[in-house]
Amino acid sequence: MQYYIIGDIHGCYQQLIQLEQKIKESEENSDVHFIAVGDLVDRGPDSVKVLQHILQGIEQKKYSAVLGNHDDMFLYILHILRPDILPSYTTFYTARKEDMYTHWLSQGGDATLESFCCSLSSAHTWKMPVDLISSFARLPLLLEFDDIIITHALISPKSFQQLHRQTVIPLNIREEMLWNRTLPSSRIHPNKTHFSGHTVLPRVEVYEELAEVMIDTGCVYGGSLSAYNPLTQTEYSVPYRYS
Repeated sequence: MQYYIIGDIHGCYQQLIQLEQKIKESEENSDVHFIAVGDLVDRGPDSVKVLQHILQGIEQKKYSAVLGNHDDMFLYILHILRPDILPSYTTFYTARKEDMYTHWLSQGGDATLESFCCSLSSAHTWKMPVDLISSFARLPLLLEFDDIIITHALISPKSFQQLHRQTVIPLNIREEMLWNRTLPSSRIHPNKTHFSGHTVLPRVEVYEELAEVMIDTGCVYGGSLSAYNPLTQTEYSVPYRYS
């Protein structure tokens, strides 16, 4: 099995499909499994298509994914404004729902609503597939395989160790895994490499001493969508371009 970790997608469906095809063509004799580091939605034009594609891939055992901070904001907004679509959702946000909604729209939430053909001003009219949203909300914050760990943002060794001692993720660690941009002072695991997105960089950055790989290369900002194979240390990318 060849694992490819994919950076923040942000509704860039065309680039996602192009990247998958590029990898599959190069790995024609290998079984490929894609892992998305979160921020599937917001900012880009095709959040719905990205969600449908990745969630279907998860059902088919071809994909894995974690939630990102933009995914988390979207799901929280759905929960507070349309609990009939998402009845329950864990959060650490304390802002008034009106302020939170305004902030989310300004951070690319408007593009997500438009991809669902939903009004920005009339939440009561929103129509979204409940099964799709429920599956999306069930994505984990952390994935751990034999030799890799995936979260959306960076996490400290102390917080990572604390996760393994508890059955419920503390809210402060949940926030850290979604929003933290500070590199740890040491490896979070002695034998595994940690992959994250969240922080936009001009290229995939590999911090060998820390066993950290940061893979968000800013596709939706005009950069590229990148993927990295931890076994072969091979990197693929496609530029942002819409026709």
